[in-house]
Amino acid sequence: MSKKIRWMYIILTAMVISVIIIVGSASYTVRHKKAIIKEQDEVTSMPQYGYTLKEYEGYLALFRGESETPYQRLDMPVNMLSEYDRKLMEEGISVETEAELRVLLEDFTG
Repeated sequence: MSKKIRWMYIILTAMVISVIIIVGSASYTVRHKKAIIKEQDEVTSMPQYGYTLKEYEGYLALFRGESETPYQRLDMPVNMLSEYDRKLMEEGISVETEAELRVLLEDFTG
């Protein structure tokens, strides 16, 4: 086999491998973007409540909307908070989304 034909096979093989890598990467990117869009759609289609974190019977508790009864009581006694935070919990801190709620809970519980 001549050197010219051998180089042509090498170049052709390199091109095929490159195309496979590019197609695989593009496919992964498309799947990844579709997954992100699907996740965002699921989040936006979920019902949005207003949430309030405030003191209830000596503990931090989560309230939905305007409810006076908590839907979840946390195992965080209010007396473990600073005086400033205890005053905040008397009034409560309100957020609109679950994402904001998660950030707020991380700030207060650890």
